[in-house]
Amino acid sequence: MYINCQSKGKITYLSLPYCQGEALVALVAWRTREWRLTLTYVLLPFAAFLLYWPCLPESIRWQIAHKKFAGAQRTADRMAKCNSKPKAS
Repeated sequence: MYINCQSKGKITYLSLPYCQGEALVALVAWRTREWRLTLTYVLLPFAAFLLYWPCLPESIRWQIAHKKFAGAQRTADRMAKCNSKPKAS
């Protein structure tokens, strides 16, 4: 497969977080030396994300596509308030 020179930088940039995460897992495993503790440390951020999931609103695009216009308006108003912008009319 041929990848032109302009795309190589983008592909490298997109793969960096994966490489950094793998290096971090190796560092945690090296420091803890016990697989149960390593697994706990690695899965804690994922558990925090799962607990936070219900607090995240659906995207406005999804709400409009599913005809939830009131929810989309509430989400847009909340976004406007956070960004110090006037409410959408």
